Amino acid sequence: MTRNTPGNVELQNDVTAALERSDGLDSALSVSAHEGVVTLAGSVDDEADVVAAQDIAESVPGVTGVAVEIELRRQRDEVIQERAVDAVDPDEIAG
Repeated sequence: MTRNTPGNVELQNDVTAALERSDGLDSALSVSAHEGVVTLAGSVDDEADVVAAQDIAESVPGVTGVAVEIELRRQRDEVIQERAVDAVDPDEIAG
């Protein structure tokens, strides 16, 4: 379990603030930190946003590493759509 020591909380807040200040980064990211390593999780629109978020996090003083657990919204939405289509019984629609 990750402990949120004051240093971790401060680093987490600093990275979150840096991401929020970024123009053009439309993201739904959560940030956690442990001993200088920041984890970015959530979803963004495209690969460029993943790279931008990582670059922003790496630029924050005190960050020693960045773990990226970000998914692309389009891919996630496509999976949801495929599951919805697969869940529909064609016999019920034709009914």
